[in-house]
Amino acid sequence: MSAAKAKGTWWESSIVKWLLSRGHTAVERRALTGSADRGDIAGLAGVVIEAKNHGTLTLKPWMQELQREVDNDGAVLGLLCAKRKGSTSPEDAYWLIDPRHVPMVIRAVQQYQEVRRDEAG
Repeated sequence: MSAAKAKGTWWESSIVKWLLSRGHTAVERRALTGSADRGDIAGLAGVVIEAKNHGTLTLKPWMQELQREVDNDGAVLGLLCAKRKGSTSPEDAYWLIDPRHVPMVIRAVQQYQEVRRDEAG
């Protein structure tokens, strides 16, 4: 395995461990599928996560890759997790969202807040 591939595998595994520690019990690294890639992390229904561990952030091609993977998967939400230099935790990573999904996330947060207000009311 090349050094670059090993870095990517380590980062994907770190994301899986981090999600498992937060109660997402079905997550795992996804097997490579070539041109029909559906992201790096499996087990979150409707969610595609693409993991990147590179010295230089190249967001435009990464976001284009994420959008293709979301389309391949038919996912509801696409997330890009780019490792932050000097940190080893996904908690400290850069998390970016497929821009097509921003309105949906805003609506979901607003609905969540309404439910909380109703419960507190």
